[in-house]
Amino acid sequence: MNALSAVSSWLTSQNVFGDYDNVQINNDLKTEASSETNSFLSILKLLDTNADEKIGTDELKFGAGFMINSFLYGRDVNRDDLLSAEEAGVSPLVVVALDTDNDQMLSAGEIITPAGKIIDGLVSVMDLDGDKALSNQELAIIELLFSAIPSISTDQTSSSESPDQAFDLDTIPDRMRQAGFEGTDNQLYYALASTYAEQPWQPDPNDPTFVALSDQRDDIYSWFDNIVINVADQMEADPNLTAMAIIHDGPDRLGSRLGDAIMQKLAKYGDRIQRGDAYEEVG
Repeated sequence: MNALSAVSSWLTSQNVFGDYDNVQINNDLKTEASSETNSFLSILKLLDTNADEKIGTDELKFGAGFMINSFLYGRDVNRDDLLSAEEAGVSPLVVVALDTDNDQMLSAGEIITPAGKIIDGLVSVMDLDGDKALSNQELAIIELLFSAIPSISTDQTSSSESPDQAFDLDTIPDRMRQAGFEGTDNQLYYALASTYAEQPWQPDPNDPTFVALSDQRDDIYSWFDNIVINVADQMEADPNLTAMAIIHDGPDRLGSRLGDAIMQKLAKYGDRIQRGDAYEEVG
């Protein structure tokens, strides 16, 4: 799947339905031939609200705004209509670059406004006939150019991570440290599993590192919940995608506790999500 097709698949998975200039857009692609669903033609049908077989700048901006608002809603854990770097799954430097009001958070407007400027620039480059819209032919050229780019797969929670890799317990301690959580491997496994399973736990008051982890419970929960949400997004987009809740469990990793919490979060996907091999807790 190339870059434009990935956008088309995402829009299809979101069951797009909106209203723009009193023209209703409805995602009718499910009734189209499968060979057409993941192509520039399907993008044209989704965004071409005035049915002129071209995508104008306003139509592109509407589509981008819809995607951005859907993205914000899906990642906004505390429902404050703002995204932290952690919720968005991006580097804090990305937030700094877009954060115009310096509150260290991203609003829909702070994302949509620069996106609109980028769209204006892209259209000016891609618009071969100067009509300020992208025709079937112009989109086809872009489709052809992007066909050489490596596939963007919907079974990824990041650019290099599959759903199963997202829950690989071998990687958890290092990933938690990269996210700013410090401690021994066992402390990190315990803090994550107990926090995400919403089980009460108390740190040793004589262990300042463990006390610090306890003070970060909300951040730990949000960090891992974002990973789970990413997997849910991929499973929603691809009805054939499956995942394992626990990969590479071991003694003192509390994979059973964490796996049960993941299974509960992803329960809507039924047998598409498997618990995996987890050591059962004793005592």
